[in-house]
Parts: sequence; C-alpha cells; structure tokens
Amino acid sequence: MKKFTLLIVATLFATLSFAQKSVPTPRLSLDPTAIAEVNHLNNSSAKLQVKSSPEFPLATARAKNANSLSAKSAQPNKAPRSKAPSSIEDILGTYILNYESYWDQGVKINTSVTISAGLAANTVNISGWWLEEAIDLVGTVDLSAGTLTLASEQDLYEYNGSMISFIDANGGSSVVGNIDGGFIDFSGSIWGAYAEEGFYEAGINTVLKKANGLMAYGTNNYTVAITQSEDGATVTIDNFGMWGATVIVTINSDGTFVIEPQLVYADTQNSRNYYLYALDGDYLTEITGTVIGSALKFDQTWTAYEESGYWFGELDAAMIGYTDGTTFRTPIPNVAAIPANPEVLALRPYDESEGYGAVYFFIPTTDVDGNALLTSELSYTMYTDIEGEVQPYEFVAPTYAYVADAMTQVPYGFIDTGSGYDFVDKGDYKIIFLNFETEPLNRIGIKSIYTGGGVTNESEISWLDLKPYTVSLTAKSVDGENYYASYYESQYARVADENTTVYTAALSSSGTGMTLTEVEGNVIPAGNAVVLKSSAETITLAYTDAEAATLENNVLEGSDEAKTVNPSAYYVLSAKDGVVGFYLFAGSQLGANKAYVPASAVASGAKVLTFDEETTGINSLLQGNASELNHVWYTIQGVRVSQPTKGVFINNGKKIIIK
Repeated sequence: MKKFTLLIVATLFATLSFAQKSVPTPRLSLDPTAIAEVNHLNNSSAKLQVKSSPEFPLATARAKNANSLSAKSAQPNKAPRSKAPSSIEDILGTYILNYESYWDQGVKINTSVTISAGLAANTVNISGWWLEEAIDLVGTVDLSAGTLTLASEQDLYEYNGSMISFIDANGGSSVVGNIDGGFIDFSGSIWGAYAEEGFYEAGINTVLKKANGLMAYGTNNYTVAITQSEDGATVTIDNFGMWGATVIVTINSDGTFVIEPQLVYADTQNSRNYYLYALDGDYLTEITGTVIGSALKFDQTWTAYEESGYWFGELDAAMIGYTDGTTFRTPIPNVAAIPANPEVLALRPYDESEGYGAVYFFIPTTDVDGNALLTSELSYTMYTDIEGEVQPYEFVAPTYAYVADAMTQVPYGFIDTGSGYDFVDKGDYKIIFLNFETEPLNRIGIKSIYTGGGVTNESEISWLDLKPYTVSLTAKSVDGENYYASYYESQYARVADENTTVYTAALSSSGTGMTLTEVEGNVIPAGNAVVLKSSAETITLAYTDAEAATLENNVLEGSDEAKTVNPSAYYVLSAKDGVVGFYLFAGSQLGANKAYVPASAVASGAKVLTFDEETTGINSLLQGNASELNHVWYTIQGVRVSQPTKGVFINNGKKIIIK
C-alpha cells in the first residue's frame, strides 16, 4: 500500500477529450529501419509454403466409424480458418481499434470504431479509424481467404483545409488484416495518417477487437473489448475508461480479482505517466473486486496517479461486464488429472507427387470428468502401427524441416511456423502433414499427455484403423514339397504371396471328386472361401484394396468364427495316408476362417472328395500294376480295400487305374 501526498489535483477530462479529437503536429517521415524490418517480415512470410489438402467435413468425420477402412480413402481438403466469416454480416458491429503509436512505441491506443455494410458487394465501411470524426474507410472483404483489405490513399480527416489520408506506410497499395472470429489482425503492417506536410500518425501492431462489453462508473459508460485468457487466469480490457487504455485483470480461483498498478495514460508532452490505483483513505493500493457472473465489480473507488503527484481525481467504483451473455471463468487449477481420450478423425494417404499426406485429429482440453485442463501442460504423441509393431513417431529434421529438436511429445499449441507448415491448429481440430509413406501403416494413433500438480498422466491411445494386419497361415504337406491350407474372411480382400496359388473348388460330375480352378491374380475377394497350395510351409495373405469380383462356381463356404456343427455335416480340408482332399468331418467344431463343403451339397455321400488332376496337378493319374505300388488302397469313395481289382483307386496320394 502506497501513501501519497496530493500536490496538484487535476481532473484532466477536458484536456484528454481535446487531445483525442484534435490533430497532432505532423511527423515528417517514418524511421526507414522500422520500415525495413516490417518489409523483412512480410517477405519472410511470403516465402512460407502452406501445404494444401482437400476439403475436410469435420462433423462427418467424427460420426464415422473409426474401425472402417473408409478413412483410408477419405481425401480431406484443407479446411478454412476455424473462425473465418461465412458472410459479411459476421464482421459487422462495434470494434475497439487497438494499436501502438509508432511515435510512442509501447503505448497502447484504443478507439471505438464501427464496421457497417458498404454500398458495393463484399465491402464494408469503417467509421472512426484513428479519430472519432474520421471519414469512413472502405474495406474489401474476402470471405474465402478471411481477410479485410484497406486500400491506400483513402481520405481520413480534413484539417485546416488539408486532407489527411490513410496509407500503407510501407509504400504498398493496401493494408491487409486477417479475420479470425472477433478479431481482425493488421499487426504485420504499418498504416499512416498522411498529408503533404507529413505523417500525423502511424500505427503498428494494430488489431480490431469486437466490442463485447461495457465499463460503467458514475454516469460514464464506455464500450470495451473483453478477452479472457484460455486458462481463465487473466482478463484483458481494451478501451478502459476515459483513457482508452488496455488493462490486465488477474482472476482468482475464489471468484475475486486484482488489478495491479499499471500504465493507463502517457502524457508525452509533459513526460508524465499515469498509473491505475485504488484509493484507500490516504493510501494508494491495487484494485480488488468480485466476479459476479458476466461482470467484474470493483470494491473501491480508483484513480490514475502520476509519481510527481498529479492525478485524475477520485473516480466512482466501476463495473465491467460482458454484453453478449458470456460469463467470466475462474482459473483452471494446476492439479493432477487424466486427460480425455483424443480422436483421430481421418488420414489422407501419402501422395508421392505432392510429397505428403495428412492426419486430422482432435485433442480435448478436458479431463475424463469434463474438467478444463491447462493447455500449457497438455501435449500429445503420435503412434504408428505396422503389422503389430507399435512405435511413438519421432518428428525430426530433415523429414520435418521446421522442427528444431527431435521430439515425440508435441506441446498442445505447437505449430512450426507462424502460418502453419507441418503442424496446423484449426481450433476445432489439428493437422499434421505426414512427410513419409503411409501405405505400410495398419493404424495411426494419438495419445494425450497432461502434467498437472507435478504428476503426469496419459490418455489411452486412440487409433484410426487403416488396413488389417497381414494373415500368416501354417500349411500342411503330404510330400514335403507342396503345402495346403484353406481360408475364408468376410470383411477384407486378400492377396496371397508369390509362393502360393489360390483355387476355387467345384464338385465333379460323379460327386466323388472336386475340380480346382486357379484364381486370377491370387486375389481372394471378401466373403469367398478358397484352397491354397504353396511351396512354403508359411503362407501370407496381405490386405488388398484391389477390386475383385465374387468367385463363381465355388462350392466352398466358410465362417469368420468357429462354428458348432453336427458330426458328418461338413467336409473339411485334410490329408490322410498321403491323400489331400475334403474329408467328411466327424467332429462338432469347425475352425474359424476355414473353408468347408456342406454335406448336403454332395449327393454321393462319399467320405472324401479328392482333387481332379486336370486343373491342379495335385494328384497324379498313373497306370500300372497293383504289385508295383503301395499296399494301402482306397476307393474313390474313400473306402479302404485290401487288394484292388480293376478300376480307379487311390494309392500313396495318387489316382491309379488298374487294368
């Protein structure tokens, strides 16, 4: 608490009012060094490459089943700015023009301006730029780009017979601002109020903030722009009181607030700076108050005081409040919390011609109970899954040129350039451009990480399924050279490895054998059962998105799950005594993802369906004498005989004609 002695009581209302409406002495030029710095910034920004991507429907993606492969074929476009205007009406209204005077850098100047619809299409009128009586500026709105352009050489204010014009002080033809929600940001430019005799004003770091509140004390009311920080700890008030100052308010978790002494008015002519204080008897102190829903209520009267003793007099206790229904939030406590699971929304596959793909995802800023988190303590890790090998992805140069240090844990608010290059924050969702081949990925995932109260907790990894794992089968052999298996899957198409041939099966005319037909391209369409023959014991079936028609004239059936059946109701692939075929199954449980033949389809009632030689070459047809062959014989129907007579029999896995 600071005790003060009153030297001069100066209620400078009239002086300040005059200063706001009069025109200052013109300045002859702008510092060329400052202009060069701004030009450098503009040129650097122009060199940035912002990667484009197709249109991305967020709501549709969130509703999409994450287990569906449709995400792989989704081609999301680069979404528009998350808070870009959809129409001219979105940007109309009262704003606070906030800028730093080039001549008194560091001093914020706030004035109230009004944006109204212009006469021409896609134009607006801006009343009050720089001075309250300033003539309307005309701006052009580009809705798709989210920009407001103010052309140079527009009339601002007539003074002593001389017209002061609005210009781009960099010597360009216009000043361009980016529209983002309730803000229009011109901070990359320097504008000037200029006449033949020189500059009357020049503004840097200029931002238009949409007015959303009022400040009231005594009989005074001021339109203000209120902005609360994301963590709720601070509130910025633009156009505070008669000075049009920018004031920072600290919000406490108990619903009270504090305004520390801070500069509200710089009297440059007399070299006096006035600071905000509360009055407590003979003492100056910080301003305190209470948060009441949409309002900040001061506990004390207050003043603007200058160290040498000048002050603005005792002012009534004030009330500052939102006018759009917004309520003030209490600060987010820094405590341990488990972050809510993220959502991986879509993947744009890597395109070799463009050199990148993209993953779209959403990171909640709440914990599992819905409580707000401090985004400064929130981060995430991206994971890849290739055939079951899950790894956190490390972002590192040169793959990610704008990442200074290799990282697997990405801060929530991280973007790698001012405009966004590989890491883009769209507000409602985030984008990482993937500068690597995505075809090998089976899944891509995101995990949230939160450190609160000194404790780090993690969410589950949220996955987006891209393609199924490769299936590996162990086949059986009767001769050590040829291996056999069967396969069925209803959801995905598969392609067999180069050592394997895929066959369909049809019953022979006799009903005691099967004719196998090779499948073109070795592709197994989803929902089709097949026989596999390989020269290797291990058969691999990779996922394929190639289009494949349903296989015709195929007696084979299958199931994704194990199936309980009656004995002798199905034939299954097996080999007995060197004979490969479909044997009548005496068990009651068919295996999952296997091919089988319903017994009801076999009129002959044979115990085994052997493969015909003509199409497969699996079993050879030999002629010879019985005495020259193995002593174990079967009929075509699978009945074992001690000594064959004339006819066709199975011996040592081969069809034999005995004459």
